Amino acid sequence: MDSKSQKYDRQLRLWHANGQTALENANVCLVNGTATGAEILKNLILPGIGSFTILDNKIVDSKDVGNNFYLEMSSVGRSRAQSVAHFLKELNEDVKGFHKQEDVYGLIEQRPEFFKQFSIVIALEVPESYLIKLSEYCWRENIALIAVRSFGYMGYLRIAVPEHTVIETHSENTIDLRIDRPFPELEKYAKSFELENLSNMDHGNVPYVVILIQAMQKWRSQHNGQLPNVYAEKTEFRKQIQQMSRSVDEENFEEATNMVLRVCNQTEVPSGIRDLFASSASIEITNQTPDFWLMLRALEEFVNHEGNGLLPVSGSLPDMKSDTERYIALQNIYRQKAKEDLLALKNHLKKLLTRVNRPADSITEEQIEVFCKNTGFLTVLKYRPIAEEYQNSPKIKQIRQWLEDEAGNLPYYVIVRAVDRFYEAHKRYPGQEDESVKEDIKLLKEATANLLNEWGLSKESISEDHIHEVCRTGLAELPSIAAFLGGIVSQEVIKLVTKQYIPLNNTLVYNGINATTSTYEL
Repeated sequence: MDSKSQKYDRQLRLWHANGQTALENANVCLVNGTATGAEILKNLILPGIGSFTILDNKIVDSKDVGNNFYLEMSSVGRSRAQSVAHFLKELNEDVKGFHKQEDVYGLIEQRPEFFKQFSIVIALEVPESYLIKLSEYCWRENIALIAVRSFGYMGYLRIAVPEHTVIETHSENTIDLRIDRPFPELEKYAKSFELENLSNMDHGNVPYVVILIQAMQKWRSQHNGQLPNVYAEKTEFRKQIQQMSRSVDEENFEEATNMVLRVCNQTEVPSGIRDLFASSASIEITNQTPDFWLMLRALEEFVNHEGNGLLPVSGSLPDMKSDTERYIALQNIYRQKAKEDLLALKNHLKKLLTRVNRPADSITEEQIEVFCKNTGFLTVLKYRPIAEEYQNSPKIKQIRQWLEDEAGNLPYYVIVRAVDRFYEAHKRYPGQEDESVKEDIKLLKEATANLLNEWGLSKESISEDHIHEVCRTGLAELPSIAAFLGGIVSQEVIKLVTKQYIPLNNTLVYNGINATTSTYEL
């Protein structure tokens, strides 16, 4: 094992070499080097993000040192961007770190093209008017944006990107045995076993795939070709398999009965994948069509031709009770079918690439192979623009329902919106000056009530306790909350960058008082 693989061994088991490569090619921009921002970057630097840039024009003061682990007293009076970047770079020599001491809001307004160089932008404590402008630019340029707020015991994050495609969702339900629709080679292999003529030892080593295929074919011959459907039929089918066993100690037959509920479902293209086939991005392909959609179009061609209405075989075979010879033989049958399906998919993709005047090798072999193994779990997330959410309104009917949920944390989202209005009116945040806390509570109540009124909701929807709590904290960051939120945000960043696992869509609110999180699609 080389030194790099050894260094990143644990994470490579999570997102493999292709995920690590994507991470190392990513360039992240952090807007404002706050305590939460530093914690986010820490969790990205340690696994080896390609590079990061901290954009911040603030000067470090004693409050920053008190809550930011990546600052020290000698940093007071210096650039916060430079100081935080300096200490973070010490965490991993493989990562490049930069800082830019410039007025964040001026840059957003006058030179938003600065952000075009980044894979993802993480914006902390950016007021509403500037956040909307930043989000509009990132949306146009297809740059993922995560807006983050952290004050007191409350945390909030919002993801915005036009479209996010996921091939490797890492679903736990990846078994694709084709028991009900075995391909010719598999059916031939299953028929080659004459169970009644096998010795007891051989009988106890028949792979459960063979047992299930034989049992299923017998069942269908007795039930007009139908699969066991209702619970009573599945129970009867299970008993039929048990009767095929010669001993209660035959583990392979026990494995077969345990798989009954799973294999009685008809093998077909999932409805979610068919919906993707019908989307315009898959139908109207051009030279600029992203790789994902070109491969999806090729997949549809495969399903309609070589696949006979089914997706490619993944080729993976779970462990099962069997002797080595039979297991390897079965494994080779699945692998060979997977290779044939992969080749057919490649041929369809090659024709599509030629049609849109793209080189045949513009999509790598590795990309196609990973895609082909995961065709049953492809996911496309469509996010709502932040500008649309803020300038029009959130989903009022759902907002009302969520606010009625006493276990939910949506009131803090509403207060975040009200806090931004407070800032726009007073050019400061509520509770930041001790002598004005009482007045700020009153003003924040008014801002919250006005916001709820615009949405057609009662001001009683938000408890005054929530408003008091926000003003009491003075929007100060607590190190423990910053660390927790930093872990959540960095995890979502890694999902977005590697395009593995499924990121949240689109808002998360954390309540540190109750230690609960709530997610909302606003």
